[in-house]
Amino acid sequence: MMSKRAVAAVYDTQKKTVASV
Repeated sequence: MMSKRAVAAVYDTQKKTVASV
C-alpha cells in the first residue's frame, strides 16, 4: 500500500492538473 504522504502527493498533483485544465 502507498503511504499517506504518497497518496497526498498524488491527490495534490491531480488537483492541480484538473485546475490547470
